[in-house]
Amino acid sequence: MVPQSDPLGNYTEFFAEVPVLLYTRKTLIGTVFSASLAGYSFARLRFRGRDLVFSVLLAMVMVPFAATMIPLYVMFSKLGWVATFCR
Repeated sequence: MVPQSDPLGNYTEFFAEVPVLLYTRKTLIGTVFSASLAGYSFARLRFRGRDLVFSVLLAMVMVPFAATMIPLYVMFSKLGWVATFCR
């Protein structure tokens, strides 16, 4: 059976309606900014508890996202952040 419509049409409609580049840019800026602050603080600053905080950060990175996805959704839902986006 031959499809009646263009299968790539869904992609063009999606990219026309959703500002994917805006979302990507905001995510990259936030990620680079926060990672730069954390990297600089661990590399250059000496403070009490630095090794403990670094170990906790590494442990959090090692946990797969699939294990934290539902608790994150519940937390964001209670904060009222589900289905909202600040433009």
